[in-house]
Amino acid sequence: MGARVNAIEFTRPATKASVRLALLAMCCLSACQTRESPRPVAVETTSHSTPAAPQPEPVPPLECRLDLLPADVQAVMQRLLKDFPEDAEAVFSLGSMFDFCGQSDEAIRCWEHCVLLDPSFGQAHTRIAIIASRRGQFDEAAQHLLRAREASPELTDTGLLIRKTLLDLGRTEEALVELERQAAAHPATEEWFWLGQAHFQLQHYPQAKECYEKALVLNNEATAGWFGLSQVCERLGETERAERCRERFRVLDAEHAEIVRSTRTAPPSDDTAAAHAYVVAGRLYAAHNNATEAEACWRRAAKLDPINVSAREGLAKLLTTHGRGPEAILVVEELLIIQPTNLEALLVLTTLYKQSNNVQAVEQCLQQVLHVAPEHAPAQAALAQLYLSQGLKLPEAQRLAASAARLEPTGENYFLLSALCLANQDRPGAAEALQAALRLEPFNPKFLESARVLGNP
Repeated sequence: MGARVNAIEFTRPATKASVRLALLAMCCLSACQTRESPRPVAVETTSHSTPAAPQPEPVPPLECRLDLLPADVQAVMQRLLKDFPEDAEAVFSLGSMFDFCGQSDEAIRCWEHCVLLDPSFGQAHTRIAIIASRRGQFDEAAQHLLRAREASPELTDTGLLIRKTLLDLGRTEEALVELERQAAAHPATEEWFWLGQAHFQLQHYPQAKECYEKALVLNNEATAGWFGLSQVCERLGETERAERCRERFRVLDAEHAEIVRSTRTAPPSDDTAAAHAYVVAGRLYAAHNNATEAEACWRRAAKLDPINVSAREGLAKLLTTHGRGPEAILVVEELLIIQPTNLEALLVLTTLYKQSNNVQAVEQCLQQVLHVAPEHAPAQAALAQLYLSQGLKLPEAQRLAASAARLEPTGENYFLLSALCLANQDRPGAAEALQAALRLEPFNPKFLESARVLGNP
């Protein structure tokens, strides 16, 4: 059975006495068997033999139209099926390629074969459900999603798809119960939006409004969230706010439409399709711990498609895992040329630059992270820590630390704020922040020792 592939202190002596004291307060605290097994010997001799357990019926061979794929894609897929015969993951990958090339019937044929090879392969049911939903076959989609959840309860996207499908089927009250559970377990923008939709359909307007607002707190540029909020405010008689929400929706919708127009392309070229095939192959080889073949596939994909993000993400992760930091930096920098606001890539690049002791590059990366996500608390804390370690931009560092502690009130964030208050000669502020840290972690030896060193403000 195939493995699963699932769609990644710098120090310099400070010059100020207060900075040295702050750093001192922190530093002093941180620290198969292949042969057949012999048959078991019977305890008792009996004239009646125990019937053998029924053997599962053999899975018939996969029948699909490889000739419908571009020649280069055929070659990659044939190699995968040869290297991983009767492997559910390889067959799933072939289905993904058929879907990518617009051959959805053949894709479904492959994914149905997946669950014959491996009944626990819930992701195959999910992909069949997505195609059924595209075709408006919502009953069939719901059936496959329920099978997916039964086969693979760990799939996080299946639950939300089930709930959305129940809404499409008009089974709103069932969807509401499921969506409430989903939002409690995974309180993300999409979950809150769809829970708002369920409440709206049931005319629970105050609850719908609250859900849309929570979605927009998490993502202020969620076009659908502004549309939903405008609709529910209209129903609640909040006409002025409804108009403001509609205007915000129009602006975002126009921006989205422009992006769609500028990126709309014809069906994928043979090179693009081949690149996608190599990406899929790379994931499968990586899942089977064949790093050499995975790297070769991802490099080939990147060469065929200069803007292929997935190939570069996979390659960067592989290089990072194998300690090839300088090579990984080049790949991530290339990725960021394609996607300058890719937050995950920026964070990976920050880590790689830290490992290479490139302080200036780390600072630039963290600043770019905060440009993309202004309230990213870990980046705020990291940049504040960097400034403290260098004895630079201390007022800015204190502002960043205060924001990080507000967004994520952890003991470490308050401890950092305390050190920066001290570095800025604000002993009362340092004591107050340290007390906040101790309230959260009253037995933390680092915090206790810092309190002893700090004494009374």
